[in-house]
Amino acid sequence: MENTQDLECLNCGSERVVVGSIRFKGNGWPVFLADETKAGWVTLEHPGIRISKKSTAVVCLDCGSINASLDKEEVARKLNRYGADELKSRLGLN
Repeated sequence: MENTQDLECLNCGSERVVVGSIRFKGNGWPVFLADETKAGWVTLEHPGIRISKKSTAVVCLDCGSINASLDKEEVARKLNRYGADELKSRLGLN
C-alpha cells in the first residue's frame, strides 16, 4: 500500500493507523498481522463473510476500526440471501 504515512481512519479521522493483512490461524479464525511487527497478531471475530487470504487491512489505534477489502460479489450474494427485505431494497439487491 502506497503512502501509508498519509492514511487516516475512515471512521474517526485519526492518523494512528497500522497497515497489515488478514491471515488465518490453524483453527480457521482470521487474525490481523501488522506489516511492521516482528511477531504477534490480533484475533478478529468470525466475520460470516470470507476475507481473502491476501486482503490488505488497516486498523485504527484510536477507535479500533478495521478496514479490509472483501469480495464484492460474495458480499452481495450473502446479503441477497440473508439480508432483511428493507436492506435488500435499499441496496437494490432484490
